[in-house]
Amino acid sequence: MYNYFAKYYDKIMGNRQNYINFIDYIIKNNNITPKNILDLACWTWKILSLLDVKYNKYWIDYSENMIEIARKNVKKGTFFKQDIKNIQINNLKFDLITCFFDSINHLLDFSDWEKVFNSSYNLLNKNWIFLFDINTKYKLDKISNYKPIMYEIDNDIIFFTTEYIWNEVVRWNIKIFNNFESNNYKLYNESIEEKSYDLSKIKKSLNFFSKVIILDHNYNEAFEESERVFFICIK
Repeated sequence: MYNYFAKYYDKIMGNRQNYINFIDYIIKNNNITPKNILDLACWTWKILSLLDVKYNKYWIDYSENMIEIARKNVKKGTFFKQDIKNIQINNLKFDLITCFFDSINHLLDFSDWEKVFNSSYNLLNKNWIFLFDINTKYKLDKISNYKPIMYEIDNDIIFFTTEYIWNEVVRWNIKIFNNFESNNYKLYNESIEEKSYDLSKIKKSLNFFSKVIILDHNYNEAFEESERVFFICIK
């Protein structure tokens, strides 16, 4: 995944200040001062790098290309190239663990979601917080009906289409036309699949946390008809 798309990721995703605002909101609202922060599926994480330098930052992603770009975006931190379904970090605990940009939706089997939940719980210090967000089933249904989207970046063309596949799985099809020499293009194809589950099912699977709060992007109570939902899980 993202063998070719990684180099365009930041420019297409744009300013994701809303995630920094959300993290700051959680920190202030819970009156906490985390020391060690771990981000799962960090992508290029140009945004999280803007968090206060006083935090010790750790990053996990499975894409070598994403990590290579992230290293350039992040001034200070430790990277792990790992699968978030099977995290192996010894002798280190965290005060805050994040998994954003609907990364967990890319895991199509719910048992893999549960692996992430369990790993995050075990890596957290007592009373600290795991944050993640999802695209809801409602949002993915909307995505499956998106019209084609095209971007032109550095003379390359990136073309997105979406489709419903099976069993509530939605696929993003990405065609990258690389302008390698005077309007001669080479085509690269990538695809991204996402699936979601009922909020009640997700919350039930998190019942080993002492408290779970579910909010929409406006920090209000979330419902199945919400599009992006944030989970705040306190150990």
